[in-house]
Amino acid sequence: MISLKTLALALAVLILQGGTGYKLETHYPVPGNGGSVDLSESFYDEAQDVWVLTRNGKVVTKSRSVVNSGDPCERVETRIDQDGDTTKKTIKVYRGFAWGQELVKEIEDADGQALTTITTFYEDPTRAHYGHVKTMTLPNGRVLHRFIPEYPQ
Repeated sequence: MISLKTLALALAVLILQGGTGYKLETHYPVPGNGGSVDLSESFYDEAQDVWVLTRNGKVVTKSRSVVNSGDPCERVETRIDQDGDTTKKTIKVYRGFAWGQELVKEIEDADGQALTTITTFYEDPTRAHYGHVKTMTLPNGRVLHRFIPEYPQ
């Protein structure tokens, strides 16, 4: 096991400016692999309008965040993770509230299944538990309620 001090000394981070903007490179040692080094790169691909993460030259993640033009309080984040032959697509929908952004919907599409979780919040600022989770609907359809006696459902 590599100590945190050794890792900190061996870690090199470079931010390079190239033709497509900035690129972050991280070099770190692979424990127990004869001193070999992994290279992770993160960069913005302007042509595809996505952020890309590569590990040793292979794309492992692409992500994009877009504000909904029809509802500027809503932001949709799409992420595609690749691990060998497995590809997992995750869509997260964030909603702007008076107290800040919250995740209101998450869709995990692994192997063609759209596993959806939906979260609602108490939005009346004059009532108790304002800004707290009200319900959460899980991918299996089960709804979790936060029952608060002084706040009618």
